[in-house]
Amino acid sequence: MKNTPNNKLEQAIEAMGAYRGRSFPDLFSDFLDLTLTLLCNNPSEHQRKLMQDTFADDRRKAAFLTALKAYGEAAEGFHDPLGDMFMTRISHGPNGQFFTPEHICDFMARIADPKDESINDPCCGSGRLLLAGLKVARESGNDPVIYANDLSYTCAQMCLMNMLFNSAGGEVSCGNSLTMDL
Repeated sequence: MKNTPNNKLEQAIEAMGAYRGRSFPDLFSDFLDLTLTLLCNNPSEHQRKLMQDTFADDRRKAAFLTALKAYGEAAEGFHDPLGDMFMTRISHGPNGQFFTPEHICDFMARIADPKDESINDPCCGSGRLLLAGLKVARESGNDPVIYANDLSYTCAQMCLMNMLFNSAGGEVSCGNSLTMDL
């Protein structure tokens, strides 16, 4: 297995606690929670405890910081390494959830109007279509506001991270966009 940015990220996430018998899905969730905790003003009790536990253990702290760096490298250029990992390692591979491939998202974004002031995706997944739209809009000199929603809390977290790491302004919510129960 070659050492790609995604592989570095997976290895770093595994190092966050695999020695303690934690599953990859749990470690992935911890990585999302920890990263978003660092970026929020009012962390929940769960987030504060997770942060304390992680930063009290030098191995977990180093692994988390390595994972954060690897995520930044893998996400460079509007890419979605979290969605790839989620599809293969969390949602049970061929029987699980699939996100639109990045090259299809890029194509769809290029045929849309990059002058729009906002981009909305009511079932955003990990935010790939939003990333593609943001990339095309910025190439045209625009910086649209992003509005995203997903029924899955994990997907909403992945989308939020992808938007934050690409300096996108807007909102990401979790809920049912058909019933408007957000």
